[in-house]
Amino acid sequence: MSTRRTQLFITSDWHLGGSLDERLGDRTSLGSSIFRSVSQLTRFLDSLQGEVHAFDGDSQIVLNGDIVDFLAPNPANNYTPLAWQNNEAAICEELTDIAARFVGDDGRGPFAALSDLASMGCQIVVLLGNHDVELCLPKVRDRFVELLGGGSKLRFIYDGEAYSCGRLLVEHGNQYDRFNAVDFDMLRRERSQLSRGMKINDADRGKLFFQPPVGSSIVVDEVNPRLPNVPFLNLLKPEFSAAIPLMLALYPETRKFFELAFEMGKIAKRSYANTPSKRPGLMSGRVSETHLDLNSFLREELATDAETFLGAPKRPGQLSGSKTDKSSVMSRLAAKAAATIDLTCPWGLYSKLRSDDAAERLKSVRIALKRVHDIADFATDTETNVYLIPAAELIKRGFEAIVFGHTHFPKEIEMGGGKYLNAGTWADVLRLPKEIGSSNETIADEAIEKFLLDMKQQNYEPYVVRHLSYVRAIVERDGSVNTALKFYSGEPPQ
Repeated sequence: MSTRRTQLFITSDWHLGGSLDERLGDRTSLGSSIFRSVSQLTRFLDSLQGEVHAFDGDSQIVLNGDIVDFLAPNPANNYTPLAWQNNEAAICEELTDIAARFVGDDGRGPFAALSDLASMGCQIVVLLGNHDVELCLPKVRDRFVELLGGGSKLRFIYDGEAYSCGRLLVEHGNQYDRFNAVDFDMLRRERSQLSRGMKINDADRGKLFFQPPVGSSIVVDEVNPRLPNVPFLNLLKPEFSAAIPLMLALYPETRKFFELAFEMGKIAKRSYANTPSKRPGLMSGRVSETHLDLNSFLREELATDAETFLGAPKRPGQLSGSKTDKSSVMSRLAAKAAATIDLTCPWGLYSKLRSDDAAERLKSVRIALKRVHDIADFATDTETNVYLIPAAELIKRGFEAIVFGHTHFPKEIEMGGGKYLNAGTWADVLRLPKEIGSSNETIADEAIEKFLLDMKQQNYEPYVVRHLSYVRAIVERDGSVNTALKFYSGEPPQ
């Protein structure tokens, strides 16, 4: 046990990446980045210098995953993301550009603030999420260290381990998300091969080498191409429980892509068990032996509302019988869907549906947007069983406090014998008006139409929440833990 006390500031999901907003006269053209809090984040990190000086022990900043976002497109740097890429030179270039791009008017940003903290002796602990998996690559890790000024005060955790300090446990949380669990076994194997200058055959992905989470493929192939016309898609949380029904409602052309994504990604049936036999996904990403097709997923998520979203059952071999690499098939399907989509996009589409009285399609749009509204959980004292049950099992193993990220919703919940917290996010989160969830179709229609019109006009701010949240923890010499969920208000942490 350490003979010194340790204070930890745990922060998650900055999502530094993507293109910045651009001011065009009296309006702002939205970029692909969901992070718009650079000044606040930099000031927060700078404010921690006083905490580090004053504390009678060791200090750590824990970057709990998705700090950078390699899935966000950045046309200005000619960076087009892939669901996973092992081209270290391309990722290093984008990482360097991210550090230079996300700065305030004074030219100072989060990387400079972290560098100053490290130079004071504060340890920086970096965990991976599902949007920054490429940080596991050796040259990318080295570049990250360089951007923080070098030195020995940075610790990377990149092979699926959780981070523990005393009886505090920290992990990103994506390993409990059936869309975004990372196969660290295959990832390690691929890095081992690459380190020897050996090539990776993409046809061997999923068998011998890393296959990225299906969630990453959906972001890159379906969400990103639509951002210029549907700028709120990358703000939906929970990402796929909300986004997939909405995409199917607005763009039925995407169905074949999602059908193949479910087949290829082996999306597990919902399971809250966390035993070696039922949740090997903690390390490998193979969450369950029982998987869902798209229709089953929709029934599971939407219950009695699912019927309007369902497609005809897929015949055996309909998409899987080809010897062609399935990832390339997914890319072609995504491109085909993009080419056939009505580019007037949701606002024009919704008005047309109302005027044409296309009742079933209109109903599906209402249901999908109501779903987005209903499942976004902004209360800090509630959480889904997807994360609560694993946290409870970890507490049973002797941990006093469990801290996740990933969901973008800050949480602090007392549990039997311990506490569950979620560090939330510094990125933007979408909050739909409550009227969209109304059972009165007239009220819902008016709210939906206003929301879509505001999105068309890029009137974004009324629907955005910026949590600016983090967790502060004190680990005593005996390993006991005191934790609290905090929100940055511009004042030094208390």
